Amino acid sequence: MTFKQTEVTEILKKLSESSDRYVFMNELVKEAYRLYKKVPIYPGIVGMCVDNVLKETQDIKKGDKIIVKCKGLFYEGKITSIKDGTVELTDVKVLQEKKVAKIKLGKNKVLKYNFSTLGQLWPSLNFEKK
Repeated sequence: MTFKQTEVTEILKKLSESSDRYVFMNELVKEAYRLYKKVPIYPGIVGMCVDNVLKETQDIKKGDKIIVKCKGLFYEGKITSIKDGTVELTDVKVLQEKKVAKIKLGKNKVLKYNFSTLGQLWPSLNFEKK
C-alpha cells in the first residue's frame, strides 16, 4: 500500500472541499491537526470529523466561535454576548468577496502564493511536464 492509498489523503481532500465552501480555513485546519494528534492511526475518523466541524445552525451561545455571512461580508469571531438577535464578537476577522478590487500598495506588506515549491525545492520529484 502506498501513502496515497491511506486515509490520510482523505483529510486533505476534506480540507480542500471545505475551502471552496468557507472562506476562513485557519480554525478548520487547526482542528484537523488536533484531531489527527489524538487519533493518528485512524485518519478516516479524523476525515469524518473534519467534515462535521462547521455546520449551519441557529443554536449558538456565549463562547462559541462562529462564521456569519452577511451582505457579502464574512465575519469570524468568538461570541461574547447575544442580545435581541444580535451577537457581539471578539477576535473578529472580516473578509469581503469581490470579483475585482484595486488596491494601492504603497508600503503595505504583500504576500504572494507560490504554487511551484515542489519543483523549486525537490526538482527530481516534480513529474509535471512543462
